[in-house]
Amino acid sequence: MSWLDEFKVALVAEDYDTIGRLSKEVPDMNIDELRSAMTLMQTAMSEISKKQDQIKQELQKVQKAKKYGI
Repeated sequence: MSWLDEFKVALVAEDYDTIGRLSKEVPDMNIDELRSAMTLMQTAMSEISKKQDQIKQELQKVQKAKKYGI
């Protein structure tokens, strides 16, 4: 499987470990492949940021529930 295909699969599967590994192992590519890789990495960064925000909100809910003994 090509690097781009593997990255796409990891992105769809929300496999952040694989995304991180692939981000560190970018092979030599032609300009079109590099543009695609850049777009995929930007999408991954956006998705990771959203996931971090969701986790932060859930943590705040747990902390509030704990505070009020729920």
